[in-house]
Amino acid sequence: MLIEMEDCTTMRQQQKTFMGMHLNNHLQSHHLYGARSLEFGGSNGYWNGNCITVQTEDCIDCLHVLFPEMYDYIFLYDHSSGHAKKRVGGLDVGNMNKGYGGENMRSTLIERSEGYLGPYHDATNPRMVNVSQMQDLVYGVDADINCGPFYLALEKRESSRHDTSVELSPDKVSDKEKTKKELVHDIMQTPVGLLEGETKLSKLTTRELRKIALGLEIDTKKHVTHKVLPGRERE
Repeated sequence: MLIEMEDCTTMRQQQKTFMGMHLNNHLQSHHLYGARSLEFGGSNGYWNGNCITVQTEDCIDCLHVLFPEMYDYIFLYDHSSGHAKKRVGGLDVGNMNKGYGGENMRSTLIERSEGYLGPYHDATNPRMVNVSQMQDLVYGVDADINCGPFYLALEKRESSRHDTSVELSPDKVSDKEKTKKELVHDIMQTPVGLLEGETKLSKLTTRELRKIALGLEIDTKKHVTHKVLPGRERE
């Protein structure tokens, strides 16, 4: 879609804030279109989901000026970098655990019964959320943290309060690559690490840290025999 954006320059903010990133995009009054181009493998960086979002906002601004309140619009995308794009804190099943832990997710508004509340919903149950209420998907209320999930027995609620380490079965024991944080920690135990400093090391990539660790004869793998079950009280 090529849309002349000359008439839209006053509609576009000089600076947009998107997902915590300040994206400066000063519009010019000539030869600026809704299409974007960049040289593959060049120095322009990656055309990622954030770029697609900002471009979509540009196109919407243009359409509102060129065809005010005339049409509804559907935008179709075929872009590999946008396939898994989602908002920060989005309700992604991949970040949800059946227990505690996982990514922090935003609260969700229960707009209506259909599609939000299941067949076993009881509006008289004070433990269940109702229409027009916000549903929290993490334990953020002191009362919830202290009491724990209502569906657990009292003994289980207390035992699940803090993180616990569980030994893996023999078939689950394996060697895994150390994380970036673990590599920085191990390198900091050496004179090289003390000389470079933790701040400088943290800015390096995991591949660069592994190379440094191997040069210092530090094992870049760890033997995993236990896993941590996260509790509801986070430090």
